[in-house]
Formats: sequence, C-alpha cells, structure tokens
Amino acid sequence: MITNKQNILSIDLGGTYTRLGYFQNNELTELIKYQTPKTPEQFIEEFEKQFKNFDNELTSIGVGAAGFWDREQLLKQSINLPQYIDYPLWDKISKLSKTKVYLATDVELAVWGEAVYGLNNQYTNVLYINMGTGFSAGLYKDGKVFSTDYSPALRLSFTTTASSLKDTLINLACLFSPQVICLGGSNALANWDTEIVSTIKEAQDYLSKVLVYPLKIQAAKLEYPTLWGALELAKAREF
Repeated sequence: MITNKQNILSIDLGGTYTRLGYFQNNELTELIKYQTPKTPEQFIEEFEKQFKNFDNELTSIGVGAAGFWDREQLLKQSINLPQYIDYPLWDKISKLSKTKVYLATDVELAVWGEAVYGLNNQYTNVLYINMGTGFSAGLYKDGKVFSTDYSPALRLSFTTTASSLKDTLINLACLFSPQVICLGGSNALANWDTEIVSTIKEAQDYLSKVLVYPLKIQAAKLEYPTLWGALELAKAREF
C-alpha cells in the first residue's frame, strides 16, 4: 500500500544485541536495545513486548540480521544463533505485527545506511567493515549493495581476524577500489585509539604508493548504520 505516511520499524538482529529503531518519515523517533535472546521463541516474546511501544500503523519492517539467510528468510548458518536456523522467525513477526517484513544481511544494510546517511551520498563506491561479534564487510557501488545468492556480504569472518586488519584493508582496497573505507562495530570502537588508528596509518602509507587516487579510511559516521540501511531497504521495497 502506497501512502504519504511512512512509519517504518528497523530491526538490527546481531549475535549479541538486538536494536529496534522506529522511523517516522526518515526521522528516528524511538530506539530500543536489548540482548539478543538465545532462541527464536524468546525473540518473538521479547519483540511482542517491545512492539507495544510503537505505532501499530506501521508501513513496513526492514531487518538486517547476522548470518546466512535464504530467499525464504530462513537462517541457514550462524555461529552465534544456532537455534534460529530454519525457524520461520520473520514469517511469525510479520503475522504478529500485521506488517510486511523485508530482510537483508546486517552488514549489507550497514554499508547502505552509512553510504546514504552517514556519508550523505557523497561517494559512489563505499566499503564498510564491521568489527563486532563477527568480522565482515559490505560494498556499496553506484547506488547498489554488492550481493550474490550465495553470500550477500563479503564474509571476511571465515578468513580474516582483527589482527590482520592491515592486510585486509590493503587487499580490499586494491580489489574493489573504494573511495572510502569505513570501520564500525563494537570492537572497532573499543580498540580505535590503541590499535585501529595505527593500523589504518600503516595501510594508507602502503596504499599511497600503489594507488593512483586518494583513498580515505575512517571511522563510520553512524553508530547503528544497519538500522538506517534497514530503513532504506523497507522504503525501496514498499514504495
């Protein structure tokens, strides 16, 4: 249903925390954060309790969720949320809220949110690296988020750790030629001054000798970019 009124609920389902953001016409008016329940049944119970805080006339719900999800919105692989695998969570949330639910990987939506809202659409090629419970990255290029049927995000968690961040930055910069690389997530924030800043400098010193264009590597502008990406996802699908 197309309407001038946009009341969108964004959900960021992470391995450690879940965040709910309520947007009214692109303005974040309510933010709720709690520990992610261990089971999907507990998630539904907590969601139902929190859902009472929002306007029931929702336009749609956008979700950014950690792990691998198929086209039926079923979780197929997860280190932190194994009990969620193959559970029809979002179908039940849709029925409970009487609202359409649109789903994408959390880091996909993080780069979308950061590119559009954090960086104000200043760049056409943005790479976002998330250093939180997991370690992954998303690529936003020419107004679109990189995605495939098999791996909607650049799943660095299988090959990369924070200790090899310098090589990761160098390799991804050379491979994807982003204009800016943004680092976000709880581990990036916690270690920014002690580890991340010096690692970025080392990577930039090397890249300045091999790249023919200036590359920015910086902290993400948004605290919760996945919520803003989920807003964009819901808007794109619904309107």
